[in-house]
Amino acid sequence: MRIERESLLHALESIQPGLSPREVLEQSSCLIFQNGRIQTFNDEIAASVTSPFPKNFTGAIQAEKFLELLRKLTEDVLEFEETESELRFVGKGRKAGLRMEKEITLPISQIEKPKTWTKLNDGFSEAVNFVQQCAGKDESEFALTCIHITSKYVEAHNNFQLCRWKLKTGFTSPVLVRQSAIKHVAMLGLTDVSETESWIHFKGQNGLVLSCRRYIMDYQDLDSIIKQEISEPATLPRGLVEATEKAQIMLDNTDEGGHVQIELKPGKLRIRGEGVRGWYEEPKKVQYDGRPITFMIPPALLIDLIKKHNECFLSEDKIKVDGGQYVYISVLVRPKEKEAVDDQEESEDE
Repeated sequence: MRIERESLLHALESIQPGLSPREVLEQSSCLIFQNGRIQTFNDEIAASVTSPFPKNFTGAIQAEKFLELLRKLTEDVLEFEETESELRFVGKGRKAGLRMEKEITLPISQIEKPKTWTKLNDGFSEAVNFVQQCAGKDESEFALTCIHITSKYVEAHNNFQLCRWKLKTGFTSPVLVRQSAIKHVAMLGLTDVSETESWIHFKGQNGLVLSCRRYIMDYQDLDSIIKQEISEPATLPRGLVEATEKAQIMLDNTDEGGHVQIELKPGKLRIRGEGVRGWYEEPKKVQYDGRPITFMIPPALLIDLIKKHNECFLSEDKIKVDGGQYVYISVLVRPKEKEAVDDQEESEDE
């Protein structure tokens, strides 16, 4: 079997969202080769793509070492051969073998098959990528870890910030999808959608299909918060972008869902980003003449907001950005927390 290395690597990387770093299901850390497809499944996400291997090639192979080896090899074309217990491949003067289980135990068959597909709204991926940054991480409040999708908008909140993006989604009824699952839609360039009883399926190029488990449950009505009148105008300074990009460095993949703290006073900005590996803080002179405020926000979302629409509105306890198609609201830091920030700044200035 002669297969182009780059095309195989691209196919395997596209279905990585369905892999589990832990064996939540037997073979959930494996690539499943079956019926002309390569599949992954971790109970929340199922992903599959057209296989360059023969249709009758069947087996389960641990994904981590397969991907790591493919990335390090330099050959354009690899020669593969199948044995009873291995998938072997040969390059220029080198050989390798990967252990393979012939019996497929991963319960892929439980995933419903989509029958009809609908064109996904061109703005759906951007909306999901924007909104998902406001979802929560606390598993004890399950609904907050999800994106809420209705026929007219997508939204998320985590009890101190929310975001709603208005667009015709094409979904027939409101559903919840885990943020950790649907965030991959924006990255994979998926173009079509299909709904089944327990899953939402997205389709892209090269036969790529990403299926996210859907949940039907109550979600907090955010209308009253979004419609609340906040009338004091202000402008977020453009200088925030450069400072945020630096602070964001400290929030790497292990800090997913991390936030930077922004403190604004007339003419002054202080930003702080802190992750598991370190922290970054910067004071900066900026053009800002609004009331003093302090708030927390995901750095990528803040950069997006300023680049799209840096006008905002303030109240005693909230900051609101209304970009027309989207609305973002964050609760300002409470007075006691703000006093602590002020005390820290004063001690540093002395």
